[in-house]
Amino acid sequence: MTRGIAVVTMVAALLMVGGVARAASIEPFLGTYVGTALVEDDNSINKRDLNIVIKKADEGFEVDWTTIIPKDNKSVRRQFKIRFLPTQRKEVFKAAMRTNVFGAAVPLDPLKGDPYIWAAIRGKSLFVYGLIVTDQGGYELQVYERTLKPGGMTVRFKRIHDGKQLKDITGEVKRTK
Repeated sequence: MTRGIAVVTMVAALLMVGGVARAASIEPFLGTYVGTALVEDDNSINKRDLNIVIKKADEGFEVDWTTIIPKDNKSVRRQFKIRFLPTQRKEVFKAAMRTNVFGAAVPLDPLKGDPYIWAAIRGKSLFVYGLIVTDQGGYELQVYERTLKPGGMTVRFKRIHDGKQLKDITGEVKRTK
């Protein structure tokens, strides 16, 4: 009888494990990257400095990126740090940008003007998406695509507003750690 209970327990355990999607691996993306992107604006080409750190955090991972944009003889620094957690979908991760009243990490609310952010791993590319619902009820979608290559990554940023692409920036970063 003990053997029968062991078999039933193993089958139940396998069924429970089978119902939970295993997250795609962030391991190949982990590291520190530095590089540049060239942007064409109004018949001129501007260089942006890029710094990216991808590391494990809790049961998920964290992406910390900084873009330094030259503007009117100064530099504008934009920095983002977002923690991502696994979801029931193997390749999709939810942003954990705030804590709810029960202490759980949850995404922001796009209907309050906050961006709704998620990440996905597809092959050698890590995508971070940001969806914003505009005051007029339209949308803006920002897509950060980071694709692994020997020694670093190719990075691409797209900004789309109500179906119209406003920006498409590409660059290269080298792994430093």
